[in-house]
Amino acid sequence: MLKHKRVWIPVVVIGVIAVMIYGLLHGQKVANQEPIKIYKAVEVEKPASQPKPPPPGETHETGHWHGDHWHSEPHETPSADVPSEKVQTSDAPSFTVAGAPVAWSNPLMPDEIPEHLKMPTDWVNWDYMSLIEEKEPQRYAEMEQRLGTLVEAVIENYNPKRPIAELWDDFIEAEKLYHAHSEHAKKYPLSIVSGFRADWYYQGIWNFPEIFEMIRSEGGLKGQWYNVFRVEMGDHDPDWNLFHLHDGREFRVRDDVHYEFYTDYNEDSGDYSNMYAFSFVNPETAETIKVYPDTMSDAELQQLQGWNYNVNPYTGKPISR
Repeated sequence: MLKHKRVWIPVVVIGVIAVMIYGLLHGQKVANQEPIKIYKAVEVEKPASQPKPPPPGETHETGHWHGDHWHSEPHETPSADVPSEKVQTSDAPSFTVAGAPVAWSNPLMPDEIPEHLKMPTDWVNWDYMSLIEEKEPQRYAEMEQRLGTLVEAVIENYNPKRPIAELWDDFIEAEKLYHAHSEHAKKYPLSIVSGFRADWYYQGIWNFPEIFEMIRSEGGLKGQWYNVFRVEMGDHDPDWNLFHLHDGREFRVRDDVHYEFYTDYNEDSGDYSNMYAFSFVNPETAETIKVYPDTMSDAELQQLQGWNYNVNPYTGKPISR
């Protein structure tokens, strides 16, 4: 037994010494190596996702994908009786006539109206004709100047340039709605744009900048548009300017011209022995046109006439009242 212990003890000691020597040598080797460096992770750029191709027989214009489902039916559009989103998100008030909202129609109208183009708060539900009745010329002039500034800015910056023929019927429909619910419009025989209401006028500027550009170019109430407007609104009979010549032929006069009709032509003297006149204006200040029915053809007479207001010159359609 003693003999076995003498053999086992030296073996254990030698083993421990061997482990210690190996550990010292391995530690020295690791110490001589370069330290491990940690680099920033590099993000691998993913390829841009490509839109899914439409199913056979469809195009990207006829529908679109919702996840893995192709949607070909159009999305629901707001009802005409519901205020458009423009009204809700813009700084302009939501307009109503007889309790029904009136939607915006100008596709270029900004979601947020610039500060200098916002409608004054005191224009809401305000009939500006009261300024004339109450004899406030200064405030009326200020309102007119403000309206002029708005018209200029909207025409210059937010004008879709749509054809007048495409807008006129909608313009008249809106005007008839305004006039039907304007207290001041019911008092006066002459229709005025937006029924004397400042907020409706403001909305009209945004909705129909093309119409207001035409009004401006034609000289305001002196323009041709106003005669058409009054016939459409029911103020004028379509034949208000119809005049009959001495020989029974029809002649439609202009409201800004003084006409002098020379008749009874004498071939020997080469002169006319009779003259009669007609006009809606002061002959001393208006343009005078001399007409010679006895020697003029129908085509020549037509060149001197005004418009036949049974037909709308902007749409080419009969005027319905």
